[in-house]
Amino acid sequence: MCIRRARVASHTQTASQAELALEKYRQAAAANPQSAEALSNLGWGYYGVRQYAEAIRAFEQALALQSDFMDAQWGLALALKEAGQREQAIAAFNRVLSLLPTMGEEGKDRAAILKRQAEYHLHTLRSAPEQVK
Repeated sequence: MCIRRARVASHTQTASQAELALEKYRQAAAANPQSAEALSNLGWGYYGVRQYAEAIRAFEQALALQSDFMDAQWGLALALKEAGQREQAIAAFNRVLSLLPTMGEEGKDRAAILKRQAEYHLHTLRSAPEQVK
């Protein structure tokens, strides 16, 4: 699932829709435990229902399978920030920035957006440590 779809889904779904989506992501991850994409989608499902510890776990599992998977890295950074894990979130957003060159020419517009967003989150985390979210 691309980041844009996951973020829109998490903001527009009703609670029951989000729970239904999460269950489908659980099933897909169970059926494909070696799929970084399925585990990342599961992370976004948990993120959408504000279960940040579970989201972090799923994103980390996805990244263990594919360390340069941007959707999972972005999700991990956001989930860590929402969970109040400031130092880990800073490291995760820095990792997002380090992955941007791997997105290539076809991903340059998305990379530019992610760069601005990651820099914003890093600025927020560094300038107001008491207000992580």
